[in-house]
Amino acid sequence: MKCSVCNKPLKKTKALYHYTESGLDNVYLGGIDVFKCAKCGNIEAKIPRIEELHMIIAKSIISQQQRLNNKEIRYLRKYIGIKANELAKILHIHKSTLSRWEAGKDKIGDANDRLLRLLVIGYMIEKHPLLFAAEIIKKLVTISLDVSKKEKENRIHFDKNLQTYSSFVA
Repeated sequence: MKCSVCNKPLKKTKALYHYTESGLDNVYLGGIDVFKCAKCGNIEAKIPRIEELHMIIAKSIISQQQRLNNKEIRYLRKYIGIKANELAKILHIHKSTLSRWEAGKDKIGDANDRLLRLLVIGYMIEKHPLLFAAEIIKKLVTISLDVSKKEKENRIHFDKNLQTYSSFVA
C-alpha cells in the first residue's frame, strides 16, 4: 500500500485507530489493519464491514447514560439517513433548533433526546429486525440522561476470525 499523502510505502502497525471520520471524537477501533507512513507520519486504516461498524457506533451512542451531545445528534441523524429539515419536522421543532443542537450552541431536551433514540431504534429494527432492539429498549428505560457524566471513549474491536465488531466503553 502507498501513502495517500506522499505516495511512499505504508507499514502495518498494531495500534488503536482513532476513527474521526465518524464525526465523533471518542471512537477508537482495534483489531483492524492500521498503516503508518514512515516518511510523513500519515496514518490510514483498512476498515471492514463499515455498515456494521456504523450500527455498533449508533447502538453505543443510544445506550449511553448521558444526554446526546451535538456530534452524536448529527451522527445519529446521518446514520438513519434523514436530512436536518426532515428530522426537525419529525421532532416538531424549528430547523434552527436542530441546527443549534448540532452546532453545540444549545442542548437537546430530555423528551427529544429519547425520541431521537427511539427513531434510531426503529431504523435498526427495520434494517436489522432480528438484532438487539429489545435489549436497547430495556436499557432506554434506565437511562437517566445525567448531564454531569463525563463523555467516555467508545472502543470498538473487529474480530478478524469472526468477522464482526464488538464494543465497550473505556
